[in-house]
Amino acid sequence: MTAIPEPAIVKFVYNYTSGNTLSLDLYNSNTLSIHENFWLNSASHLDSTFQYNDEGDSTTEKYIYNSSGQLVKEKSFMYNSLGTTEDYTIDYTYDNSGNVTQENNSRGSSVTYTYYTDLPYTLNIGLNFQPQPKYFIKTATSTGSGSPQTATHFYSFDSNNRLIQDSATVTGVDAIAIKTYTY
Repeated sequence: MTAIPEPAIVKFVYNYTSGNTLSLDLYNSNTLSIHENFWLNSASHLDSTFQYNDEGDSTTEKYIYNSSGQLVKEKSFMYNSLGTTEDYTIDYTYDNSGNVTQENNSRGSSVTYTYYTDLPYTLNIGLNFQPQPKYFIKTATSTGSGSPQTATHFYSFDSNNRLIQDSATVTGVDAIAIKTYTY
């Protein structure tokens, strides 16, 4: 009989250093994998980041918002001893409710979202540094490499109407991704 390996334990540790900066350490099985510093703009949304990982890679990101406070562009840059080069950009499109309907990546991939318009988004855990959707995601369809794949989300709530589970099934994949929330 073959033993099934234990899943890796992933832990996120946030450090709030001031009103407009914070950092994140991501541990994978108790080993630091990623360290990231975040800077916030005057609206307390992400302005920029700097990240390095356990493989010696470094990246930085810049976030651009429209006058309504919606994230419209994310630019990612690779950093090395020769300088900084743009790695990719993501452009965001919104519906009239303020939900992201499309993400287009400069590498040729995209994600299209649909929402449960009868299910207002109520997940407010911790501090949010990017605008939150108005409704819970119903489907997310990714295109780019290979056939499009659609993740369909199903949600469960407790007696206080708090999200306790987000289950997603993906077309063509024999698995279910489950996120659980404990209050």
